[in-house]
Amino acid sequence: MLDNLSLAYLLLELKPILVNGFINKVSEIKNGFIKVKIHTKNGTKDLILAPNELFISQYSLQARHGKSGLANALRKELYNKRIVDIYQNELDRVVVIKFLEHSIVLELIGEGNKIFLDSEGIILSCQRNEKWADRTTKKGEKYIFPKPKGTNPTKLTLADLKEAFSVSEKDSIRALMSLVNMAPLIAEEVFYQLKLDKKSRANTLKDVEIKKIVSKVKEFYTPKLSNLAPVSFNEQPYPFTLAAFQKTPVEKIDSISSFIDEKISNSLTKSEVEKEAAVKEKAVSKLEFHRNQQTLAKTKFKNQIDQGKMKAELIYQHYNELEELRNAILKAMKSGLKEKEIMYKFNSAVQKGNKTAKLVTQIDFSKKKFTVEL
Repeated sequence: MLDNLSLAYLLLELKPILVNGFINKVSEIKNGFIKVKIHTKNGTKDLILAPNELFISQYSLQARHGKSGLANALRKELYNKRIVDIYQNELDRVVVIKFLEHSIVLELIGEGNKIFLDSEGIILSCQRNEKWADRTTKKGEKYIFPKPKGTNPTKLTLADLKEAFSVSEKDSIRALMSLVNMAPLIAEEVFYQLKLDKKSRANTLKDVEIKKIVSKVKEFYTPKLSNLAPVSFNEQPYPFTLAAFQKTPVEKIDSISSFIDEKISNSLTKSEVEKEAAVKEKAVSKLEFHRNQQTLAKTKFKNQIDQGKMKAELIYQHYNELEELRNAILKAMKSGLKEKEIMYKFNSAVQKGNKTAKLVTQIDFSKKKFTVEL
């Protein structure tokens, strides 16, 4: 899942290709994955709308039989319609694909959602119906964007940051992330480039230092093609190399979109397309087909058992480390820290040589779980 800055640079890559393109066809690859075939000045492109990503695919991803209500609505209303813009709402992980009379909103947060709107912002169709205290995504409802988890970095003002820092008891970097919707790695980079102590109390910073922080945050969150030099770090694409990457090997990649394409489309191809193609090519009889399915199910079940055993052994081997991480996260939650703040603390611990902290790859309060890589 991309952070909001990487997403901004992904759109910087995609916008010149997609804007002024015309929709040729809409199909569904699998649940949550929609393929939009677009005629552009550079030829036909396949735009894939995944649950938490969007990208242009170079693979031949086969559509499945039948379509969801959302895919049918998009196919019916958008044929031969021109894309007039694609942008990020408030620099959040929410993308809007704009047409003259319609919009597709991609909420690349949580489990992800896709919402199709008319010119008045009324929902015509959506991937899933959801309801919160302040908004509802359901056909016929007026669409309301999800509330960002902080101030839009490009709208950060000196007055806002001075006020937030003056009343904060946190260290500078945590106070910054509490106010601004920004990735922890970028917050780290801001202090690194300004040669400021990120651990200093926020309410001790001078006006001139706060002014520099505001300027640097806006500089980072003003994407420019001249800054784009994409790399892969910990199996995630980033628009350019950061100081945090200095002790870890990074790999240059062609683009953020192509990196996502390679990662997701390969998986889709192996799990869906090749299986279908193999069945069609062999033209097996019903009896043979069912027998093959039983064999596959048996193999899958055996693999699940083997994987379960392997996971159980890994958990047993690393029980003390996992328990230490669990207790640390619970303690941080009780102290009021958010997921990205806890991840920042773990990243800081990793830089100091803490091997246990390095195991954590994701924290999700909503699902009450954390993910580790053993």
